[in-house]
Amino acid sequence: MKQKIITLKRDPRHRNICAGGVITVEAAFLYPLLILLTMLMITLLFYRHNTVWYTCAALESAVSGGAHAASDAFSELSDRVSRQPFPGSTPDISIRETGNVTFVSLAGSALPAFSELFPLHVSASVRGVRPLEFLQRKWIEASEEKRREMNL
Repeated sequence: MKQKIITLKRDPRHRNICAGGVITVEAAFLYPLLILLTMLMITLLFYRHNTVWYTCAALESAVSGGAHAASDAFSELSDRVSRQPFPGSTPDISIRETGNVTFVSLAGSALPAFSELFPLHVSASVRGVRPLEFLQRKWIEASEEKRREMNL
């Protein structure tokens, strides 16, 4: 038996998409675009991380200031800001106490290379409880109440 070899002929009207270098040209535009988008996403994630990190630090120092004093809040916040592991400039710290409320605010740039695009403004306020004074006041109130009961 003799085998017949069949060859398929291609229609000359259909050309190969890879033959003209179309994929190479598309890749030349696509890869830089993908790299740019990846870097933009990383930059935005760093910005969001720094904003959340500084907000958490401001809240913790406001709680510390509300429980003790503004000087404790400032020392805790400056210590926490100095330990920031990600890129960013050191923000300006502002702490003030008004009556029973401690206000903490940070202002600066989360990403120094893009300081105009990514400003950092974080503020937190906490109503101070002052646990030692609170417990002393409750102790005095309870002892006065017992004294009144004994007098009746």
